[in-house]
Amino acid sequence: MAMTFDGFDAAFAAEHDAVWRLCYVGTGSVKAAADLCFRSFLILGASAPKEGEDPAAFAHTAVLSAACELVLHDRTQKPRLRASARRLAKQTLPFSLSPEEREALASLMRLPPERKLALLLREEGFTPAQAAAALRIPRAMAERAMKAPLPAGAAELLPRVHDTAEAADTMNGSIWQRFAERSVGFENKVHSARRRFDRLAPWLALAVLALFAAAYFYVEGLR
Repeated sequence: MAMTFDGFDAAFAAEHDAVWRLCYVGTGSVKAAADLCFRSFLILGASAPKEGEDPAAFAHTAVLSAACELVLHDRTQKPRLRASARRLAKQTLPFSLSPEEREALASLMRLPPERKLALLLREEGFTPAQAAAALRIPRAMAERAMKAPLPAGAAELLPRVHDTAEAADTMNGSIWQRFAERSVGFENKVHSARRRFDRLAPWLALAVLALFAAAYFYVEGLR
C-alpha cells in the first residue's frame, strides 16, 4: 500500500519529538515509546486531510491523537511500574538528566494517564475539545486536567525529552519500508478493531454475567 499522506517527511520531522515524548512519558519505557511512536506515524501515513484542510495542522492533531490512543491501550494491556527518580536513573535514556530533573520527570509520569497526557497535549497547543476527543474523555474533564500546572521543573525539561536524531532518521526509513512491503492501511484497521474490542471487553463480560444472573433468577422463580 502506498503512503496516502503527502508531505510525510516534513510532518515526521515536525512532529517526531512531540510524539516520542508523549509515548515515553505515557508509558515510562524507552522501548515502548519507540514502538508506539512508530505505529502512530504508520497511522498518519495511511491517512489524509480533508479537502481544504491544512496538512500541517491535520498531521499535528492526527498523529498526537493516535499516540494518545496507543498509549492508553498499551497501559491497559501492559500495566507499568510507578515511575521514580531512582528507576529513571537505571534507564538508558537518549537524553541526559540531573537528579533534580529526574525527580521532575518522575513526578509528571506518576500522574494519572489521562491527566498527564492532557497536560502534554496542552503544551502542544491542543484545545480542551481536541484533547477530549484524543483521550476519549468528557470535555469538562479535559478542561480540568489542562488547567493544572505541570510539576515543578517539568516545563523547562520537556523540550529535551526526545529520541536522538539518528534514531528518528532510522524510524522514518523503516516507516517508508513498511509501506513498501505491507498493506499498512489494512493493518491499522485490524489494530484499531482490536483496541475497540479491548475497550469493550469488560462491559461485554459484565453483560454476560448479568444475563447469567437474570437466567438464574428466572429459573429459580419458576420452581
